[in-house]
Amino acid sequence: MEWRGAFTPGSTPAVDYEEVCALLSSLDGSSFGFIEDLASEALASLRDRFPAGKWSVTVHKECPPVGLRLDRASFTAWEG
Repeated sequence: MEWRGAFTPGSTPAVDYEEVCALLSSLDGSSFGFIEDLASEALASLRDRFPAGKWSVTVHKECPPVGLRLDRASFTAWEG
């Protein structure tokens, strides 16, 4: 995940990463048919809780079950 936004040194951070981890851990154990769905759900959760700035979320799947031998597949969802 990545957050982009304005930040003033010495001010309170716009994002609490402990809270981000807790928020995303709520998705653990959920079933998603595609990594795109997981990335989109994570992005929506982050955007709802931390609306300032812009988020992007990248999901990786190790050794995806496809016709070619791939080490991993990745998908990134972002706010435009």
